[in-house]
Amino acid sequence: MATNTKQPKAISSSTVAADRLWTIDELAAYLQVSKPTIYDWRLSGYGPPASRIGRHLRWEPTVVRTWVAERSEVDAA
Repeated sequence: MATNTKQPKAISSSTVAADRLWTIDELAAYLQVSKPTIYDWRLSGYGPPASRIGRHLRWEPTVVRTWVAERSEVDAA
């Protein structure tokens, strides 16, 4: 009996990086705040919106950048 030994096609890191969601570590680094700050923001209803993927939180980079731009506009007014 033959078994399927075909491996999944590798995806280049540039493709993954362009399309992937951010982890809390990546979000914290981008915003230059601590992870506890992000968790506090979520509890208070502040901060960029996240998606829950299983038990993990993930952020869409374009949504985060929009959220930052909106904060900048509010601060400038």
